[in-house]
Amino acid sequence: MCEIQAYAVRLLHLLSRRGQDLTPATAHVIAVTNAGIEALRATFGEAPDPRAQLMAALGEAYRRHNRTPEGGEQALDGEIQAVQGQICRSLPPALRDHT
Repeated sequence: MCEIQAYAVRLLHLLSRRGQDLTPATAHVIAVTNAGIEALRATFGEAPDPRAQLMAALGEAYRRHNRTPEGGEQALDGEIQAVQGQICRSLPPALRDHT
């Protein structure tokens, strides 16, 4: 969800810098996740919209996030193992594999 918000906010910013300001504009972002469908709509360029501020903050967080570099298979394997461990720890004891 953060990734698409980063793209939406960045696109509006770049167009404005190039003299093609589209504001006021409404951005709709939709993400299909394991938890279901997430969506957010925000209006940029008019009166302060808390959803636009949220979208900008989430987009900025995505851009600042440390991502696994290309060719960083060991780091990616470590991340996968960490997530796998977290999922296993969250299961009820009867469903955990104790072998």
